[in-house]
Amino acid sequence: MRITHYTKPFHINKILATNELKLEGCNFDLAYQALYFKERANIKLLWFTQSECCYTAKPLLINRETLSYEFVKINQIGFNFDSNEIGAVKWCDWYKPQLIFNKKRKIINELNSLALERGDNPQDYWIVKTPISLNKCLSVTVRYPNGSNKNLKLENLYQIKDFYNF
Repeated sequence: MRITHYTKPFHINKILATNELKLEGCNFDLAYQALYFKERANIKLLWFTQSECCYTAKPLLINRETLSYEFVKINQIGFNFDSNEIGAVKWCDWYKPQLIFNKKRKIINELNSLALERGDNPQDYWIVKTPISLNKCLSVTVRYPNGSNKNLKLENLYQIKDFYNF
């Protein structure tokens, strides 16, 4: 199955420099990891979807007074892989046995709720528990804010200088 890891433009240079997708949070500084991943430290994963877009990968603008949010309209870059080649498993198949652990159950329920709240379907999610080399990348999809997309070869991504405006 073709699955995609979507990311924000500001992550692309780090991804291209290392030639791999790292587990969630690995590119953050230690202080941010300690704060953000405190509860999720034992569930660091690399996320993929079989959907055409991923709303949880979009940045949010939050109005703290009304407790509302909206998605910031930017390009979203997706790295496409074959699920078998990278050893990905369906999120729902992975987490069901984990639900017997109270701490993990809370985190899994929060992750599923967040996905549904933002418009994603957790049933479409896939995960891996190790970094993935871009050498296994089949292609790259650029999703524009207007809903259109462009498919590129990975080599073409290295030639782009401004990932916000291409």
